[in-house]
Amino acid sequence: MKEEFTAGEQRFYEQEINKDNYKTLRFFSYVWMPLSVVNIFSQGLAHVSVIKYSVSAIMLVYFIAVGIFDRIWGAKFFNKATRTIYVVQVFPLVLAILLGTLLDPARDAITIFLFLAFMPVLILDKPRNVLLWMVFWTVVFLACSWAVKEPNVFMSDFIHALEFGIVSAAAIVSVTNNRMTKIHHYIKALSSVIDPLTGLQTMTAFEEKAREVRDETNQELSIAYFNIAGLKKFNEHHGYQAGNDLLCNIASLLGNTFEMKYCSRFADDHFVVIQRSSVINERIEEVLKKATSLGKNCPVQAGIYALKEGDILAIACDRAKSAVDSLSDNIMGKNIQYYDEAFQKAEEHKHYIQYHLEEAIEKGWIKTYYQPIIRGSTNKVCNVEALARWIDPNLGFLSPGEFIPILESFHKLHALDLEIVRQAVQAVAEQLASGFPVSPVSVNLSRYDFENADMVAEIIRIVDEAGVDHGLVVIEITESALLNQEELISKEIIRFHDAGFQVWMDDFGSGWSSLNLLTQFPFDQIKLDMQFAFRINDDPRNKLVVKHMVELAQQMGIDTLIEGIETKEQYLIFKEIGCDKMQGYYYSKPVPLEELQRLIKEDKLMFEQFDERHYYSFIGEISFMDALANRQRSADDNYGIELPMAILELEHAKELYVLRANEPFVQFIEENNFANGSFADGETPLIHEAYEAFETVYCKALTSEQWQNVGETIVKDVKIRAFARKIGHNPLTGRGAFFLAIIR
Repeated sequence: MKEEFTAGEQRFYEQEINKDNYKTLRFFSYVWMPLSVVNIFSQGLAHVSVIKYSVSAIMLVYFIAVGIFDRIWGAKFFNKATRTIYVVQVFPLVLAILLGTLLDPARDAITIFLFLAFMPVLILDKPRNVLLWMVFWTVVFLACSWAVKEPNVFMSDFIHALEFGIVSAAAIVSVTNNRMTKIHHYIKALSSVIDPLTGLQTMTAFEEKAREVRDETNQELSIAYFNIAGLKKFNEHHGYQAGNDLLCNIASLLGNTFEMKYCSRFADDHFVVIQRSSVINERIEEVLKKATSLGKNCPVQAGIYALKEGDILAIACDRAKSAVDSLSDNIMGKNIQYYDEAFQKAEEHKHYIQYHLEEAIEKGWIKTYYQPIIRGSTNKVCNVEALARWIDPNLGFLSPGEFIPILESFHKLHALDLEIVRQAVQAVAEQLASGFPVSPVSVNLSRYDFENADMVAEIIRIVDEAGVDHGLVVIEITESALLNQEELISKEIIRFHDAGFQVWMDDFGSGWSSLNLLTQFPFDQIKLDMQFAFRINDDPRNKLVVKHMVELAQQMGIDTLIEGIETKEQYLIFKEIGCDKMQGYYYSKPVPLEELQRLIKEDKLMFEQFDERHYYSFIGEISFMDALANRQRSADDNYGIELPMAILELEHAKELYVLRANEPFVQFIEENNFANGSFADGETPLIHEAYEAFETVYCKALTSEQWQNVGETIVKDVKIRAFARKIGHNPLTGRGAFFLAIIR
C-alpha cells in the first residue's frame, strides 16, 4: 500500500500508524500496572516463591517508569511510536522468558507463551515485521527451554509454540491487514480535505470553510493568495526535501498567524487564507516579515482581493491569484498587490491584448511606423527603424509600452514581430519597385521571439518571398535578450550573419550589460540606450563613460548609434564624442510610411546613397585613439590623445569639410574662426585659407599610404603643425577623406 501514496500522503500514513501504536503503547503500559499489582497481591496470598513475587514487583516498577516517561516525553514517543513499542516490550519479554525457563525449568510455559504469542497482534506494522518479531522471541524462548528443561517439558513447550504460533500468525495477518487497510482508506479520504505535506486544508475543504465563515459573520472579508517566488530554483539548489521543509514552515507560519482553519494550500507553493479585511493587511505584513528568515532567496508574495456581496468564491480566489501573479517579475521590489479597480482594468486590458492579437494582425490594426536613423557626419538618413503600433477600433492608439510587455508575458510577441518584419520588407520591396529612395530597415527582436519560433528561418522566408536583398534588413536584438540566453542568441546571430543580415545590439547599457558582451557576441553595431542622451549633461563623468564606450567599440570595429537625441546640444556632444549614428525626436518621431516619404519628398530628410554607405560606415568606425597610436612618432613629438583631431573630406572644388572631429578640434576651429558654417549642419566646410595652407600635404596624403608631416604653417596668424594620413575615397562624390591631427 505504501507505494500507492504520494509523498505527502505517506507522511500522513506513517503519522497515523504512529498514532495507533502510541495508543497501544499506553494501553500496554497502563493495563500491565494493575495486572502486576494483582499478581503481587495474589502471590502474597498464595505464598508462592519469592522469585515470582519479585518478578511481578519488577514488572510493576518497569511499567510505572514507562508511564512516567510517556508523560514527560510523550511527543517523542508519538513520533517514533512504532519503534518504541518494540523496544518497550524487550524487557518484559526477556523477564518472562527467564521466568518460564531458567527460573522455573520444571513448568511448561502455557501462560508465558500466550503472552509471547498474542502480544505482537497489538503492534501495527507490516505483517512481515510483526511475524519476524514473534518468530525471533519464540526461537529465543525455545532455545532457553531446550537448554534448561527436561525433554518431555521442552516437547510440551515446542507443541504449545507450534499451536499458538499458527493461531498468532493467522491473527497477526488478519488483524494487521484489516487495521492498515482502514488507515489506508482514511488517509485517502483525508487527502481530499487535508494537504498531506503541510496539514493545511485542501482547496475543496477551504471553499466549504470559507462559505461557512461568510455565513457566520457580517464583517467584510478578504482573500489573500500567497506565492513563494523562486521555489523552483531553490529546489534545484538545495534539493526537494529542503523545498518541502520550506513549504511546511510557511504553512506553519500562516497557521499561527491566521489560524489553521482559515488557511489552505491550493497547489505547489500556493497558499490561500480568508480573513477579516480589517486585520488582513497587518497580518500579511507580519507573515512577509517573518518569512524572510525562512528563505531569503524565496520571498513570499501576496495578492489580496476584498470579497463583495454575491462574489463566487472560486472567482475571488482567481482574482487574488492574478494579483500575486503580477508580482512575478518583482521589478519594483513589491511583495503585495491588491486586486482593486485600477488593477482590474489593467487585467481586462491585458486580456484584450492577449486574445485580440490575431484579429489585430488580420484586420490591419497593427501598423508599422518608421523612425529615421541619421549619420552624424552628414545629417543624412542611413537607416530606418520599423516600430510596431496598434491602432485599435475600441481602445484607440496603443503605444508599444502598452502591448509589448503583455505579449511577452503570454509568449505571443513573435507573432507581432514577424508581422512588423513582413510589413517593413513589403514596404522596401514597393519602394524599390517604384524607384523611391530606400535605406536598410531594422526590426526589433527579443529573447521571447527566439524561445517561441525559429526567427532566423521565418525572417529569411519573409524577406525572400518579398524579393528583397538581405543586406537591406537589419536585426536589432535587445540587450535584455542576452540574459541567461547567451548560447542560444550567439548561435542565432551567427545564423543571421551567414544569411547576410547585419545584427545590432539594442538598448546597450540599459541595465544588464557589461562591456564583456562586446566580446561574447559578434554584433555589427551597438545602439546606446537613450538614457545616455538624457543624462549626458547631468554629470561630467557621464560624457567620459560614453566617450570611452564609443572609443572601445570603434577599436573593436563595431559601429555605434545613440538613440534619444532631442536637442541640438545633444547632437553636437555625441557627434564630438564620435558616435556615428543618431536617432531621436531632434530629427523625427516615429511616423507612418506615408509621412516618412513626404519628409523625403520635401527634402526635410535626405537618404544616404547606396554606393556611399560602406564608405561612411568605415569612417564612423575609425578610432581616433588607434589612428594616433599607429603613427610612427619622432623624438620631438610630445602629445597625448587629446590633440585636435578630425576626419576631413577634400572636394574637387578645393573645399574642405569636417566629417568627424573631437572636442579640442572643434574648439580650435571655432576659436580661430576657421569654419564656414555650424557643426550642427553635418558636413562642416572650412575656410579657403585652411585649404591653401595645407594643399600640398592634403594632396600627398590622398595619394600615399604614409603619414605626412606638416611643418610650421601660418593660417590667419595662427601657427600650426600637423600630420595627416589618407583614409579613403567617397565612390559617389569622388571626395577624398583623411585623418588630421594638429600639434600646437
